[in-house]
Amino acid sequence: MIERATGSWETILNTPSGNTLKTLTVSDGDVTAKGSKLDCTGTLKPGKTDGKETPTLTLSCKSGSDGGRGKGTLHMRGEDALALDWKGPEGGSGGPVDSFRRTSS
Repeated sequence: MIERATGSWETILNTPSGNTLKTLTVSDGDVTAKGSKLDCTGTLKPGKTDGKETPTLTLSCKSGSDGGRGKGTLHMRGEDALALDWKGPEGGSGGPVDSFRRTSS
């Protein structure tokens, strides 16, 4: 799944907020994510949940804030759609879901 996620992605949101990840770039498992207030990097780690491939990602952001994301799980929706389901901050009830469409491979 990490190989399938390789490429450039943009958010599906028409009106992203300040804490939205607008773009995501994946290359050899290394991730760069950017938004108007976020500039983050991370590495996808292989994993499995209930026998299904579920790579995880923890972002490190220049501002120190990850927008309330924490550790995320990658989900592919076909070849041209990707979602990151975030655990959220420690002790919280869950984080956002970031959904992207492919802009290039």
